[in-house]
Amino acid sequence: MKSRLVFIDDDPQELEDLRSIVEADYQYSPIRWPAPQPLQDLIGEPPAIFVLDLYFPDHEATPGCIPAAQLNEQAALSRQIAQRFLRLYDGPPDGKRLLRDTLSSIRAAYALLWAQCRELRQSAENGRALLQRLQAHRLYRRVPVVFYSRKATVEEALRALQAGALAVIPKPDSPPQGSARESVLAQIKKAQALHRSGWRARCARWLGLNVNLTMIKPESGSA
Repeated sequence: MKSRLVFIDDDPQELEDLRSIVEADYQYSPIRWPAPQPLQDLIGEPPAIFVLDLYFPDHEATPGCIPAAQLNEQAALSRQIAQRFLRLYDGPPDGKRLLRDTLSSIRAAYALLWAQCRELRQSAENGRALLQRLQAHRLYRRVPVVFYSRKATVEEALRALQAGALAVIPKPDSPPQGSARESVLAQIKKAQALHRSGWRARCARWLGLNVNLTMIKPESGSA
């Protein structure tokens, strides 16, 4: 009999993408969040593992809504960033300058991402709050939890591990394909093995193993 995996995310497409990755190995239970029902009504009996999105909107956010004025401002900024990327190879490139300019352009793109997170009221704090609710629930406190995110920064990934998650697994592109699919499934199974191994799981959490460490750090005050 397959063990049960509960995946909680705010994006229906992500719920379907993970289904395609794990359904051959797990009994899959997707839950769209935020939801008004109590956790126990949504989840039922304890699963073998929880997979949680890290960046969630709060309950008061309007799903998918960015004001038109902000969309226009962000569109203008995205065009500027695209031009910065196009100009990287103007003239004979000096290797070190090219690296610096590339990283500067990537940081500008990430700043746009954090602005979108703020507009959509998506925050890693909401993902950690959901983890805390699961840890405080009498039925679910012993169930291993991993986060699943493509926006996790170094700082937020480490906070997630210190809060009690066993891993922060990077989401692949949609639809997930090939080795990316295999990697996600392997990391979920590895997290379960770490949970069963007790002290090794705690060491992995605090040392930061199995964590999606990106190079980009969000600006101060960003989501």
